Amino acid sequence: MGHPLKLTRPLICLVAFCSAAQALDVVVLKTGAELRGEIIGRSNGAVHLDLLPGQTALLAENIKEIKREDNPQWYLERIKGHAAITAMRILDSALRSGCLSKPIQNKYVESCVGAADNLLADGQPARAAETCSRALLFRPHDAGADRLLKRARAAERRAAAEMRALQGELEKRPGNDYARFMLAETYRRLGRDAAALAEYRKIIAGKVGSDEAGKTADQLRAFIRANLRIEDSAAPPAPRLPAGRMQKAELPGFEIHFCDPDLGRDLIMKLPVIARLVAADLECGPPAACTIRILRTREEFVAATGNVFGDGYSSGKCVWTYHGASAILENVIPHELAHVMLGQAVGRIPRWLDEGLAVRQEAGAGAYWQKLRDSKPMAVGELLAGDDKPKSKDDNNRFYASAYGFVDMLIQLGGMKKIRRLVEALKTSSAERAFRDVYGVRSLQDLESKWATYLQD
Repeated sequence: MGHPLKLTRPLICLVAFCSAAQALDVVVLKTGAELRGEIIGRSNGAVHLDLLPGQTALLAENIKEIKREDNPQWYLERIKGHAAITAMRILDSALRSGCLSKPIQNKYVESCVGAADNLLADGQPARAAETCSRALLFRPHDAGADRLLKRARAAERRAAAEMRALQGELEKRPGNDYARFMLAETYRRLGRDAAALAEYRKIIAGKVGSDEAGKTADQLRAFIRANLRIEDSAAPPAPRLPAGRMQKAELPGFEIHFCDPDLGRDLIMKLPVIARLVAADLECGPPAACTIRILRTREEFVAATGNVFGDGYSSGKCVWTYHGASAILENVIPHELAHVMLGQAVGRIPRWLDEGLAVRQEAGAGAYWQKLRDSKPMAVGELLAGDDKPKSKDDNNRFYASAYGFVDMLIQLGGMKKIRRLVEALKTSSAERAFRDVYGVRSLQDLESKWATYLQD
């Protein structure tokens, strides 16, 4: 029995694109590298290419030729090693360019189901439901997509009920920042990003006029920035990328190794912006001679780093991740750059502090508040002793969420200035004495009490 579908606007657009059947634009650079996508405009000696996914501007002087191509096999090769949500976006482009073969459709359905599962796990039921509906357009009887759609719709209904309750609470107590933050997070779960951003801005606006305007507003901006996308900046002159499977690009302070031209160009354009934002939040200088290696697969990444739970790793001045990792530009690179910068600025620091400050840089850091809300946070004593390797991904996530929340509490108590003082104190004193000297707590039990109160509030 087929599943009744209500086509949303994006799905109608997808069907329209499929019927339009346009071939792919292939931009061949003078280096021999090829970039595939859709040319969406030309201006000031540059060609603007909609990549798969993403956009970039290419200097005309670096382009050898532009040709058209309709090659389903290229798309199937292109998705290898990519996360499901990225594969789904790439295959969206295949469908728009008229590649409607059975293998493309089957891979598209598989990618949609995998992406929906990840979105649902990440607390985004509205987007998960829409993704399931995409799969069911091509395979109406797919049991996996049908089950996921039902779970996503149920989660959407729960989120909508939470939204109404939070809206009612804010009508009674407009100054309840916690309720407003949770409302913003609920809007995000429902796919209403503009409404979420409006609530984040209200939190800041409500603080700017208070007696603690400067300090409080800056803290909130730094915290809420974790939930906003990094704005695009003007692209620097495109460096010449050598031909071959692995490529290397150099920027001031960075050496980047990658094999995916799309991701390579995104890194080239956005890495300076990311580095500036992280340095500003940590109140330290930019990284010096940092090497970023984007390995081909997760298997290569685990073999090189031993990190079985995360998508990024750093040691000294080198950062590793892999093609197909989730949110490389939004989460992985900012997180790992924070480790590099902290190491250069203050040397070795406790793991809970290192990870707590690094998580603050992630665009998806708000998800850790949900983790703290849904699971038992670590006690202060347990957190401060947290140098052992986690036994499971859930333990790992619990540690990261607790470290993030605990560091956020400390920054609210004294900003980065006191964090620096704490780092110096921990080099020569016990944790109890260091916290007493810097934050004025009588004992670790007193600090535990502050942590419990902070979590309740």
